[in-house]
Amino acid sequence: MQGKIFVPILLQNSKHFCQKIFTFLFVVNSTCINGQMEIHVLCNRKTLGYVSRKNFGDNMDITKCAALILAAGKGTRLSSHTGNVCKQFVLYKNKPLFWQSAITFASSSLINGFVFVFPSENFENYQKQLEQLCSNNILGVPWKATIGGETRRDSVYSALIQIPNLTDHVIIHDAARPFFKSELVLDICKMLDRGFSAVVPGIPVTDTIKICTDNNLDTVEQTLPREKLVAVQTPQAFSYPCLMKAHQDITFKDQNITDDATLMEKAG
Repeated sequence: MQGKIFVPILLQNSKHFCQKIFTFLFVVNSTCINGQMEIHVLCNRKTLGYVSRKNFGDNMDITKCAALILAAGKGTRLSSHTGNVCKQFVLYKNKPLFWQSAITFASSSLINGFVFVFPSENFENYQKQLEQLCSNNILGVPWKATIGGETRRDSVYSALIQIPNLTDHVIIHDAARPFFKSELVLDICKMLDRGFSAVVPGIPVTDTIKICTDNNLDTVEQTLPREKLVAVQTPQAFSYPCLMKAHQDITFKDQNITDDATLMEKAG
């Protein structure tokens, strides 16, 4: 069935947006629709008139997900300050930073497998490091490691093909952003189980955003209304069949595809 779906965005740390329920939605053209056309943003309030986790049912049966941890980026913005060590491999509590994301995911019973994506350069060393970290089965579920590609999209696809075809949902996270909370994993999985094909967390934009007319960025064309803008983050969650289809259907190289939510939009 061809049509439009809404990708719900979960607002994070948005105290000034909790005075009433707002609805932030992405419109995505897709064949993966389930008849549901809207959903409200989750705000962490339980006062009458607010949406809380209890509205979604604490005992609902949630399909388990596979977690993809992307650690193949070059991290050029920080590497000059870390001795050319990419951010995701900088030590945090005597362990590489990417491991913090894995531990947070592992604290959720909803995750039934991991795929770690590492750079091709020194891949064997990263894999051995991961084996040592997992030696006491701290993750509690199966895991794999794979080599990333030239672009983020290539790296995601490299991980997707490692996942069993019977997988229902997949959560994709940038290893360089390790300090999300396990409650966020619960929230996005619950929305997937309601029938949505994609769930994207975001933060309301407080800066003034302007569009410039040329590559030199020296001429302002217009100012965007920031009340309509959301800075999208990870982890992002998807229906595995829908996301895999989007990756397989789009054959062109598009450098503007900076995350998988964008890919789903373009795949429509």
